Amino acid sequence: MTSDGGEQQLRTDAAGTEVIAGPTDDRPDADDRADNKEFAGVDVDCFEAVSAIEKEIAGGQINELSLDIESRRAVWEADVSTGTEQRSVQIDAGTGDVVSNRIDD
Repeated sequence: MTSDGGEQQLRTDAAGTEVIAGPTDDRPDADDRADNKEFAGVDVDCFEAVSAIEKEIAGGQINELSLDIESRRAVWEADVSTGTEQRSVQIDAGTGDVVSNRIDD
């Protein structure tokens, strides 16, 4: 997220080491800016979230990572493949703590 409430997306290769598309730049309208104010207190960036997820699920592959609001708090939510199952992991975007780690149905 940019300082004016805009969003950016990028895609990486399967190893997560090279950007293969993006970043795209989505300029916010008034509704976007209002919605994105909920993320003002985010202290944990995407790199710190990835690190916490990697510690939680050793050897997992992060397929998607997004910043969301869950139960009135900002969380990083990741879809992670472990080879045998898909998991959904949430990291508190204020503290970096693991909020949940569950098998994705």
